[in-house]
Amino acid sequence: MRGRIQQAAAEVAARYPLDQLRSKKQEISDAVKRDLTNYFSGRGITITTVGMFGGMTYENPAIQKSIDDTFIAQQLKVVSAAKFEAQQKENDRIQLEAEGQAIKAKREAIGLADARRTAAEAEAAAIREINRAAQEAQSNPLLLQLKSLEVEKARVEKWDGRYPQTWLGAGGTGSPNLLLPLPPPVAAK
Repeated sequence: MRGRIQQAAAEVAARYPLDQLRSKKQEISDAVKRDLTNYFSGRGITITTVGMFGGMTYENPAIQKSIDDTFIAQQLKVVSAAKFEAQQKENDRIQLEAEGQAIKAKREAIGLADARRTAAEAEAAAIREINRAAQEAQSNPLLLQLKSLEVEKARVEKWDGRYPQTWLGAGGTGSPNLLLPLPPPVAAK
């Protein structure tokens, strides 16, 4: 039986270069099991299991060491490639995150600029309206007197019943009067 196993394994192994045999272990095992069960069933022997133990090793220690070193180097290469790929993905994630933050900041800046522009345009329109109203008022003395009365009414409505400490009058008609309260006197020490 051992000879048949070796023959079947050698036939499958001969199809591949030496460096690919490790990856074909299952194929070799399946081929050996098929060959054994078919061969021995014709001779009245039923084989239920075929177990393989150990790896693929060579009797010459120098060859085996060379193969082992090659395998280790290949595994290190695979590990290095996996680390590189993981780092590349992390770098891509960081770059996408940074680009997303840059786009967000840009959109926020554009939004703030639009808001400021809209506010400035509204303020400019209000100033133009005030200037237009002031020019109309200059040509209509009754409107100016009406506005003076409105200012006086607002002053009286806010009055708390005390007389102001300082009063500045323009001395002419049509000019508003200013009431400026003085700060309370500081107690002497």
